[in-house]
Amino acid sequence: MKIPILAILVTGFCALVAVAQSEEAQPRKIDQKEYSLGETDAQRDLKQGKIVYEIVGQPSMIDQELTQIALKEYGISVKFHGCMAGPRIDYDQGYLDTVVAHLKKKFSFDPVLKVERDLRTKSREQDGGGNSAALRASP
Repeated sequence: MKIPILAILVTGFCALVAVAQSEEAQPRKIDQKEYSLGETDAQRDLKQGKIVYEIVGQPSMIDQELTQIALKEYGISVKFHGCMAGPRIDYDQGYLDTVVAHLKKKFSFDPVLKVERDLRTKSREQDGGGNSAALRASP
C-alpha cells in the first residue's frame, strides 16, 4: 500500500514542478549553439553504436521493465533525469531529437514510446482497467 501512495505523491510533485516551470517560463529562444552541440554529441554516440534515450521524469513502476526491453530488443539505453530538466535544456533536446530521428529512420517508429505504450496497456489489463501509473509527457 505504501508504494502506490508514494508513486502518487512523486507523480503529484512532478506535476507541480512542471506547472511551476511552465508558469514561470516565458516563450524563450532556443540556444542554437547548445542544440547543435547536443545533435553533434548524439551523432558521435550513434556512430559509435551507442543509443542513449534520455527521459525527463521520474521512472514509473513499468520503467525498469521498459529499460530492459528497450536494451534487449532495440539496443537502446534508457536514462531518466528526474522531474526537472537539466541546465542544458537545448543541448538535451538536440541530443534527444537526433536520437529519435535515428530510431524512426531505422525502425519507422519510436521504439521507446512503443514499449512504454505496450507496457501501460498490459498493466491496465492486469489491473482490470483500474489505475495505472500516471502518463508522463514524452518527447
